Amino acid sequence: MHYLADRVFVGNAVNNKASPVASQADWLTTFLLARGRSVGFLEFSQMGVLTSSNSNSANAITAAAETSNLGGLGNSIGVLGVGVNNNSSFTNGAFGAYYEAYRMSGSLGGCTGIEIDPINYASLVPINPFAQNAAQTIGLQIAAGASLGTAGQFGASAGLNFWNNDAVFDKGINFGFTAINGTNGTDGNTGEAIAMATGHAITYYYGNNTKSWTLKANIGVNGNYVFSSAGTGSVVVPALTTGTKIFFPSGGILDFNGGAYTVTHSTNLLLFSQGIFATGGITSGGNIRTQNPGAGIGYSAGAGGTVTQATSKSTGMTLNTSTGQITMNAAALAAGTIVSFVLTDSAIAATDLLVLNHISGGTPVPTR
Repeated sequence: MHYLADRVFVGNAVNNKASPVASQADWLTTFLLARGRSVGFLEFSQMGVLTSSNSNSANAITAAAETSNLGGLGNSIGVLGVGVNNNSSFTNGAFGAYYEAYRMSGSLGGCTGIEIDPINYASLVPINPFAQNAAQTIGLQIAAGASLGTAGQFGASAGLNFWNNDAVFDKGINFGFTAINGTNGTDGNTGEAIAMATGHAITYYYGNNTKSWTLKANIGVNGNYVFSSAGTGSVVVPALTTGTKIFFPSGGILDFNGGAYTVTHSTNLLLFSQGIFATGGITSGGNIRTQNPGAGIGYSAGAGGTVTQATSKSTGMTLNTSTGQITMNAAALAAGTIVSFVLTDSAIAATDLLVLNHISGGTPVPTR
């Protein structure tokens, strides 16, 4: 064992004198100050390693660990970082690890804050929200609690947090088209991009702690998929082009208000549990029939109108409804006298068939 009770700088970091002077000769401090920072990182570091001007100096630190010598105890960890926030006087932060990556103007390549590549030469071990496996291969595992027991612990705020730190992300999460097992994004097959347990919800906010919409699957194979709004919003499909369809399976049911009104699909039929009201017309290519012995097909209350003939029995009248009642003038007619009048009705076409019934008054046969 060798103990070094001192700060250690390696490579180009030796040009930093570890003093509180912001301007130092090492390339990292010079770079950071040019980006607008007031101080660099090295002067606060117990150990600093910077690549040198040597063309082979690509990696500042390489660390690796293997399990073959462990003898069954513990795990091998290439890099381990621990951050402890135990300052009760100031609002400091503690980070187990922190990374920055810069893509400068004129650069031909990109930059990545951190890349994690699992390499599996054994076999694919499927997992799901209810089953983890000791042989699983994970790109990034985020766990809370560090296996230290539940006593005295509280829940963590979030497993993954995206935030604007003076710049934005163009995409929150991006899945490459061949990254998910089961599909290449164009073959019509399906791959599980996100696996969640039933009851886990997607919640939308439009203000601090103000929820707007929640999407979730209820428990069980037959559980409902629920869209719930905190207000009175609707589910809108903004642009269904010609030929676009919304598919429901055979036997599917549209349920309104917990069964108060349902529309059920049966073979070649849609069964409505209650009445149908249309503000426009209903056109059928087949028969329109009723199976209810106590109800027929006709006009509902409010569909018709009434009009009373003024002045005489030859006075014209206007009634713009599909059905209605005409009350003729009460003047008496001499025997054998024929009188006609004009009824103006915008709801009647020239090719329509009129059904007339004499209800009361006068003599039924001559009145027609």
